[in-house]
Formats: sequence, C-alpha cells, structure tokens
Amino acid sequence: DGILLFDMMDKMVWGKAVKDTAGLTAFYETIKENYLGDETADVQTQHFKTAKDQAAYNKMHSKGMSDDAIATKLNKKILGSYTTTTDQINHSEFTPGMYNWGTGSTYTATDTTGITVYTVLKINAPQPKPLSEVRGYVVAQYQDVLEKNWLDELKKKYPVQKNDAVLQSLVK
Repeated sequence: DGILLFDMMDKMVWGKAVKDTAGLTAFYETIKENYLGDETADVQTQHFKTAKDQAAYNKMHSKGMSDDAIATKLNKKILGSYTTTTDQINHSEFTPGMYNWGTGSTYTATDTTGITVYTVLKINAPQPKPLSEVRGYVVAQYQDVLEKNWLDELKKKYPVQKNDAVLQSLVK
C-alpha cells in the first residue's frame, strides 16, 4: 500500500508540480507578492581623478550644465577625469553608515584612484523576486495546493461512510 500511495503522490502531486511549468508559473503569479526582494535605490556614481576636477564639476553644475555636457568638457581637458553611472543597488549592499538611505543623500569616498561621490537619486519599493530565484519555495507551495485539491476530489468521489455499530464494538 505504501508503494502505491507513493506512486500516486508522485504522479498527482510531486512530479506534477515540477513538470507542470505553465501551472507553476500561473500559481506563482497569484502569490508573487509573498516573495518581495529588497528595497532598492537608483544611485549615481561620479568618479573624479582629482579634487580639482571635482571642483570644476561643481562649478559647471552650479551654472546649470547637464552631466553629459560636463563630462564631455572635463574629459576633453583631461582624458578620463570624470565618469558617471547610475545603478540600481539593494539596501543590503550598502556599507552601514554610507547613506542615510534617502533620496538626495550623498556619500564621498576617497582612495588612490581618486574621489567617488555616490548620490541616491530615487528609492524603489520592493519588487517580487523572479520565479527562478524562489522556484523551490513556490514548487513546495504548489505541491501543497495540488495535494489539497486532489484530496478534496477524492473525498467527493469516495465519501467516507462510518459504521457506528462496528465503531462502538471497537470501543468496548
């Protein structure tokens, strides 16, 4: 009986949850809000070779020049003196104390390669993780749902009947 039950569970629940990719994907869409990632931020990173380059940037920026125009002008004078990138970074990736983790907050780091200024441009709300990242958890939940549905079908098809006389004879 145990082997038969194992085979049926594999066919109706375990194997089905793994093989039924369309069903799994549809199920994930209904529960994806349970698997949110970290809060993220759009962070602009500006790197200057020298403090003089940073001062020149600040002066041009205060006059209303765009970052692209400033980069072009600075990099014509001194090749590679200024770069800027914008990346999306998870809250957990930040060094403690590096940011106040608010829009507009900045952090300046100095090392042998120059001066790097990090500016938080925007805080992004947590988004659902992709199915590929949480597949194991979703498969386990999908198996639970498949098992419950299968047992409900079996209970409807084969209702339990109890024989009170036999039950009372067992109690004695």
